[in-house]
Amino acid sequence: PEFLGHGPLSVLYGIADDVVDGYSPVIEELETDVDEAEEAVFNAVRSNQAPRVYHLKRQVLELRRNIFPVGDVLDDLCEPDAHVVPHALADYFRDVADHAHRVMGRVEVARELLTDALNFLFPVSSGIALWAAITGLVLHWRARRQGTRLFARIDGDGSHATPALS
Repeated sequence: PEFLGHGPLSVLYGIADDVVDGYSPVIEELETDVDEAEEAVFNAVRSNQAPRVYHLKRQVLELRRNIFPVGDVLDDLCEPDAHVVPHALADYFRDVADHAHRVMGRVEVARELLTDALNFLFPVSSGIALWAAITGLVLHWRARRQGTRLFARIDGDGSHATPALS
């Protein structure tokens, strides 16, 4: 009751504190999932972890979209020049803002770990596709120089090529 004597901003503090505290179990669970996915990606036994990693990345981005605006609002409220929060509540709001920034930092770490996992998963396949394309171009270029054709017919959309028999 004494705390509520500071007016509507004390209620806002209580709501903000509850909201930010609510993100802790969410990020803890997400960190566990990210750690498990990362371990599976870098495990010697290969399995397709891309869908799982993409799903987790979407969850992290959704969490990021939710927590970052909260942090921004708390930063604005804590700005000393704004004179929005009374001095008696300033430490409370700074504490909630610091907690929000810790959660935001953990979200960023999870996002970076998932990005690293995706970069590990896909350069191999994209590298193979790149080398296949380069090889095809080199073979096509050589065949043209020699006056032969690699393909008798290539569909208009390039999806199917019939090899030349000569």
